[in-house]
Amino acid sequence: MEKELAKALQYCFYYLSFRSRTNYEMQCALKKKGFSEEISAQALAYCQNKKLINDAVFAENWIIARQNGTLRGPKMVKQELLEKRIAYDIIEEKLLIGYSVEKERAVVEKAMRKKFWPLIVSNCSDGDSWEERFAEKQKVKDKIFRFFLSKGFHFHVVEAVYNRLYAEELDNYK
Repeated sequence: MEKELAKALQYCFYYLSFRSRTNYEMQCALKKKGFSEEISAQALAYCQNKKLINDAVFAENWIIARQNGTLRGPKMVKQELLEKRIAYDIIEEKLLIGYSVEKERAVVEKAMRKKFWPLIVSNCSDGDSWEERFAEKQKVKDKIFRFFLSKGFHFHVVEAVYNRLYAEELDNYK
């Protein structure tokens, strides 16, 4: 029994050496490796007592990584954390702290300026008839909104940033 627990702990340390894990991820890894439920529970309890596994810390770090890495909105991050079986109340708490509306706006604005600025600017220029510009504006707007909504950003944030940037660009052409 002690040998089996030592093997389970050794595997936990090895698995945690790559990145932090949730309680559920560790539980699945131990089960997949063939450890009994009793041994797995003891190994998980040891890791939790030593603060090697902590779902709240994991969620906080995951949110930070998603903000700084690939473009992910709070709804997509929330879905990823739910898939990792983090408790809903922990997710909500960490998202309120780590992904405020101001941060979400800043991320959307930065990405919109970088990725879609030429489309917004070209849509504000003169030349085409009013109807053609309006139709083109709708296509551009739809493309931008689809992109950000598919990345998990809130509609009201995307709309507010788009309207502000579009109004700024229109003012530049007046």
